[in-house]
Amino acid sequence: MLAISDEQSNCEVLDLLAANGDPGERMLADLQVSVPQRGPPKNSEASKPLRDKIFEFRELVTKGGTLRVLWFYDEGNVVVCANGELKKKDKTSASLIDAAIADRNLYLADKKLGRLTIKDLPKTDQEEGIS
Repeated sequence: MLAISDEQSNCEVLDLLAANGDPGERMLADLQVSVPQRGPPKNSEASKPLRDKIFEFRELVTKGGTLRVLWFYDEGNVVVCANGELKKKDKTSASLIDAAIADRNLYLADKKLGRLTIKDLPKTDQEEGIS
């Protein structure tokens, strides 16, 4: 599982999850542990296709709304998280999907040109327990 960051190593997805307490922590744990082991959830309430090979992970938030992280596949079924938002409405905005498509296109172009840098995140408590 990968997440896109900018040149200053700021990651919209990680910032979103960190700002949303327990639901963000649960989603981050799923992204770092469950998704690499088992792949994306099969439950359409937790993960579903949107359009143009963009998908979303969803996590309900107790204060209302749903955390949404948009992602796409790279080669070898690698999940790449592009962006996200806390959304109170049922439908993911077209502008967020368009931004994820643009992120995917830039990611794939940078990959082709050998300009990708992949950095490891610190391990979560759940990952520490895995041997």
